Amino acid sequence: MSTAEVDLFMARVERFTSRGLPGRGLPGWGLPGWAESLADRLLVRDREGDDRRMCIECRHCTSGRSCGRARAAGLSHQELGELTAMLQRCPAFAPAISMEGARP
Repeated sequence: MSTAEVDLFMARVERFTSRGLPGRGLPGWGLPGWAESLADRLLVRDREGDDRRMCIECRHCTSGRSCGRARAAGLSHQELGELTAMLQRCPAFAPAISMEGARP
């Protein structure tokens, strides 16, 4: 991983844990936490050039995992449920983490 990828990975783990996902895996078990696992999936997505996003990456996703722009996103209700960590294309997506300023 490059320094920029490490910085982005750590920012994502912090974002995801602030939204209620377990961050670290179980010590001694070799299993990543959900936040780390999702951040790793997004690293692969970025490297592959996939343009889909997860709701949990969006600044409109609240800590209660609801969408502040549900109507603009085409959702019938604010609760995200399984959409939180599903790769998708959303017209209301706004990144919560800026990649600007990441070290090369």
